[in-house]
Amino acid sequence: SNPDQAVRDRAAAQLRSVFKPSAKEPWQQKVESIPKDAPRAEVCSKLGIDEKGDVDIAINSMEQYRLDDTWMVRIWFSGDLQKLNTIELVEQLHRPWVDPPADFTGTWVTYYVSGVKAHEIDYRNGKYHGRHRSYHANGQLLVQQHYTDQVANGEDTGYFASGKLMYRGLYEDDKQVGPWIHYNEDGTERSRTEHPKPRKGDVPPPVPANPVEAPIVELQVVDAETGKPIAGAEVTVRQTISSWQPKPPAKLNISFAISESLSTLRTNATGHFSFTTPPKMREWQSDLQISIRHPDYVIEQSFGAWQVTPEMVADPALLKAKLFAGRPITLKRGHEVSGLVTDGLGQPVAGVRVYAAMQMPEYLNMPPHAVTDTQGRYKFRVPEHDGYQLMFVPADRDKSAAKTDKPADLTTLAQVNLVAQSIPIRKQYGEHPVVKLVSGTRIVGVVRDSAGRPLPNIVVQANDDDSVYMGFPNVMSRVVTDAEGRYELPAQKLPVDVRIARYNQLGGWSEPTAIPTEVYLPEFVTERWGKLRVGDENVYEVDFAPVKTVTLRARAYNAKGQPDADAEIELVAKVSVPGAGPDQRVPYWRRTFKPVPGEAGRYELKAPQGLIDARIDLTGEGLREPAVGTWTRAARAEEKLDDPRTRAAWPVLDRDDDSIIIGEPAKEVMLRERNLRDDEVEAFVLQTLRTPLKIDLGGGSWQEGAHESSISLTLGMIPQRKLVMQAL
Repeated sequence: SNPDQAVRDRAAAQLRSVFKPSAKEPWQQKVESIPKDAPRAEVCSKLGIDEKGDVDIAINSMEQYRLDDTWMVRIWFSGDLQKLNTIELVEQLHRPWVDPPADFTGTWVTYYVSGVKAHEIDYRNGKYHGRHRSYHANGQLLVQQHYTDQVANGEDTGYFASGKLMYRGLYEDDKQVGPWIHYNEDGTERSRTEHPKPRKGDVPPPVPANPVEAPIVELQVVDAETGKPIAGAEVTVRQTISSWQPKPPAKLNISFAISESLSTLRTNATGHFSFTTPPKMREWQSDLQISIRHPDYVIEQSFGAWQVTPEMVADPALLKAKLFAGRPITLKRGHEVSGLVTDGLGQPVAGVRVYAAMQMPEYLNMPPHAVTDTQGRYKFRVPEHDGYQLMFVPADRDKSAAKTDKPADLTTLAQVNLVAQSIPIRKQYGEHPVVKLVSGTRIVGVVRDSAGRPLPNIVVQANDDDSVYMGFPNVMSRVVTDAEGRYELPAQKLPVDVRIARYNQLGGWSEPTAIPTEVYLPEFVTERWGKLRVGDENVYEVDFAPVKTVTLRARAYNAKGQPDADAEIELVAKVSVPGAGPDQRVPYWRRTFKPVPGEAGRYELKAPQGLIDARIDLTGEGLREPAVGTWTRAARAEEKLDDPRTRAAWPVLDRDDDSIIIGEPAKEVMLRERNLRDDEVEAFVLQTLRTPLKIDLGGGSWQEGAHESSISLTLGMIPQRKLVMQAL
């Protein structure tokens, strides 16, 4: 730390001859002794770090601390940054900085603790003037920049520790100009960003050392109406290895591959941008997401993610043909929408994420289309679409603010626990009505198994019902339980349906979570729910524990009367709520039957005991209707029915049932077709059409539709199509 350069040069020479890096093993043992979800205090204590004074870098949930002159630790905390999520040891030699004397002129050199040169900076009168160099710990050049009186001017280049080119660009008057190109270490281009052209001449694109031929995907962005290229559009390319692999490469371990690659690019003067798949991803099936933004156009982004196979990576033409039909990406002008977001007191709310979408953005896991500014204003362009909504999602709750002893003013209180909201896009677009976000109710709880043990990594959902497609007009929320099985949902407007989600993903771009093996009932939370007091906040606690079940078994047959191995059978029912009146809303429960291994055409489902108005449903969204027959079950003695079989529905699902049949086996189909003569067709059609509709007053609203469906299916069984049409 001596300000005398000569003294420090001599000390560095001595260090180079005696310095030895500290061993990794002692730190590795300490790191491995810390369990996941350990409290922050325990992590800091075991590593001997002072979280208030030792932090080197803090970026979102990642914090970096120096352990000694050789090793650093990166720590990712989850939730409210109080529990350990991931911890990583990083070998990074310490390079202490020493300030030069005031108004220093000359070359100032600093060193790593190993005595290797760390910085070599030219000064004039105390300002950067000339070359500004920094070095890797192995002595290789890391970055070289050029300055004039503290202002960056000229070429800026970066290098890997191997000496290979990392990036190259140009500064002019402290601003980036021209193309800035980043490279992978194998010499392939990783990203390219176009900045305004320099006034004082251009810099030719650099040729990387030892270039390696790599497949480059080049795409063009054009105006949807004119076909003209769009220059200066911001392009975000996101790639990650798919959680499911059709043929995992035997020689690779997915844990060693890159988990995600994110590049931000800009289209050039001809509207083109290019990217490559990182080398470590090329042998895996990966997911690709591209988002394109330009202030004069509607944001274009892929729905969830596209799947990219290794064959598509190796052949960019194939990738372009499959994902983009070999055509340019088109941006539409759309229509501008704008507006103001306030709290309940009419004060502007900053940081609100705004989306234009048909589905809940949490499900799609998309970046926001706009974010409100300090005046609560937003403005962006949307497509012409009748079904789109504007969705307003407040910033995440600041938990640290809730712990302060400082009294909050009315404005602060009015912006605590704001509830997400959505409004339809006006047909005339333009300025929209003021959106007033109000405070709601926080819902917390624990998910446990039948032994009372907490279940981590389970998705809990708050929504109008259990479907991701029903996010409008109410906004859907999804969270994952922590190591103690606890969850906390964003503020909700009551009443709201809260349940263990039947889809085990937070969003379209998120890793699958755990699937509970036991059965849970949803809860419909109303104002009458029991409250907890936490500070000055009203918090509702909703815990989940498994319930008693019944087992339903079904046999399914296809149009030929053969066992159907591809049937999609779903049970839909209401949850029985004690004391609920006939008009009181109760939650629905629905699940899909699972195939019985080794038994084609046989399916099974465990459902909560006591469900009411339960029925088999093969006509729901995404489910196909059977080609033959109906879905029936054996009649129960207490039902006193004339027929031995009845529709697969139960007023109360109180016991097991293995008598469900979907469609008809081949023998029964053949008998029906053989026994119906041509001269019997007309009478049979008329008799079927006149089948009376028997309404069960205790049943659901599905009965009329089911009656019509049964008639249609019955008529569909008659092979003499022309005679049926004549009779109709």
